Amino acid sequence: NQPLAGSAGNGLEIAEAIEFLKGGYQQPRLKEVVLAVATEMLLLGGLAKNARVAEFKLNAVLEAGLAAEHFARMVSMQGGPADLLEQPEKYLQAAPYIKPLPAPRKGYIQFMDTRAIGMCVVGLGGGRWNAEDTIDHRVGLSKFKLVGEQVDMGEPLLVIHAADEAAWNAAADELLSAIAIGRKKDKLPAVYERLH
Repeated sequence: NQPLAGSAGNGLEIAEAIEFLKGGYQQPRLKEVVLAVATEMLLLGGLAKNARVAEFKLNAVLEAGLAAEHFARMVSMQGGPADLLEQPEKYLQAAPYIKPLPAPRKGYIQFMDTRAIGMCVVGLGGGRWNAEDTIDHRVGLSKFKLVGEQVDMGEPLLVIHAADEAAWNAAADELLSAIAIGRKKDKLPAVYERLH
């Protein structure tokens, strides 16, 4: 019903993950789900006696930079750059055409068709239609407004990172059909239910 993180697209998602792990901006919905899933993992693994203790441990690991350190080591062990966390801009190139998508009217964001949003990223070149297609790691979407947020006409709904203006225009048309703006304010939970 809406993207979990603040971005969609290969390089943009990695940049957001790095920012999150280094203690920079942590999109609240993403953090809530990350902590909920990781809490369950610690409980299932017997590494915490209850959810409160698990969440305390997880926040301590994030704040101490240990999660970022483990991510950097994982990237390096898989042949990636050892300095990715220190210099992400060196490896994560920006798309040539970056521009916000303005809201066509004032109102509240009521719904986002996440499948259409994902297919839009594929259409920008951030995914494959066929196995032989190449992926453009620079393209995608960022700075999503959330369901329940109020927007004014012309205010950015999100930012489109495209290879060129034509690709931006095509993505803009798709996205305006995928995002519903209305008069009613809705707020959706990040975690709907815990299954035990």
